[in-house]
Amino acid sequence: MLSRQGLAFRGDGSEENGNFNQIVLLLSKHNAVLKKWLDDKAFRKHNVTYMSHDSQNEFIDLLSNEVKKKIIQEVKEADIYSVMADTTPDISHRDQLSVCVRYVNAAGEISERLLEIIEASDKTGLGIAETIESGIINNELPPKNVVFSII
Repeated sequence: MLSRQGLAFRGDGSEENGNFNQIVLLLSKHNAVLKKWLDDKAFRKHNVTYMSHDSQNEFIDLLSNEVKKKIIQEVKEADIYSVMADTTPDISHRDQLSVCVRYVNAAGEISERLLEIIEASDKTGLGIAETIESGIINNELPPKNVVFSII
C-alpha cells in the first residue's frame, strides 16, 4: 500500500513512528497471528520482529523490484513510449537523473511512471543522453520504441 501510494515507510527513526510500523500495528489489531508475533517478541532470541530499518529496507527493495517489473511489463505491452528526464542535485551535491516513461496502458489511459534514478556524472548533452539510453537498455526496454523524449 505504501509503495503504491508513493508514501514514506519510515518517520523519525523511532520504532513507534513511521507509516510501515503504524500499518503493521493497525493490522495486528485485526489479525491474531500478527498480534501474537508482535506480542511474543520478548520470548524469541534477539527479540526479532522484522520491524527494524534493515528489514524495512529489504521490504522496500523487494517491493520496488516488483513495481519496476510491473512498469516494464506495461511499457512493453504498450509497444511505444516516450521518455522524460530531469536532473536535480541530492544532499551530497551529486546530480541525480530521474528517468520517467509515459505510455498508454491496456485500459487506454496515459500512464507516467518513474523508471529509475541514476547519478548523472557526465552533465553534457551527450552524456545525459547516453545515461538515459543505458537506463532504458538496463531495464530491458527497446530504445527503438521510444517515440519522443523530453530532457
